[in-house]
Order: sequence, then structure tokens, then C-alpha cells
Amino acid sequence: MALDYADMQGEYLNISKHVTRHGVVEGLKVDVQRRIKIPKKLFDFLDKN
Repeated sequence: MALDYADMQGEYLNISKHVTRHGVVEGLKVDVQRRIKIPKKLFDFLDKN
């Protein structure tokens, strides 16, 4: 829920935010970034807006 298109870099999704009851917060709960490789076919389903 905290992700947006700006988190996409090449074929990777950078997760650096999380959602709390107060809204979206920069940084993860354990202060690390997560990087996930996204299959190329998934890009067709993403909304760039």
C-alpha cells in the first residue's frame, strides 16, 4: 500500500516505506531496504499514474 511507481528501478522494486495507522512512513520497521526482482510480464499490469 505504500508503494508507487517511483519505487520501480529497472526490473527491481525498492521497498523503503511502510504503512502505519498514522499513514505512510519512510524507512522499514527494521531500518533496511528490501529489493525485489519483478517479472517483466508484471510491468504490463502496473499503472504508471
